[in-house]
Amino acid sequence: MAPLPRMHTQPPSPTIPRYISSRQLAEQLGLSEPTLWRMRQRRELPEPVRLSANRVAWPEPVIVAFLAARAAEPLRGPMLPKEPSAATPKSRPRKRKARAR
Repeated sequence: MAPLPRMHTQPPSPTIPRYISSRQLAEQLGLSEPTLWRMRQRRELPEPVRLSANRVAWPEPVIVAFLAARAAEPLRGPMLPKEPSAATPKSRPRKRKARAR
């Protein structure tokens, strides 16, 4: 995975963590912003920090730890591709019944 993009030219302060916006995080993960918010509602994503009345972001160390933990998890059922079963017949489209006039 590529490193997160830097938004400023000065090195970050050792006491103040760098914050990642939802747009930056979505771009980095290859997801849409609505998907991030759905993940947040399902508690699959850490809670962001409210920076102001209209601005939330995630501290970079929290996201790095989240991604490391997520990479260590095994894939779960819905994420795995389903293999077609030989016993399951393919369905055919239904024929429409002629309507009585």
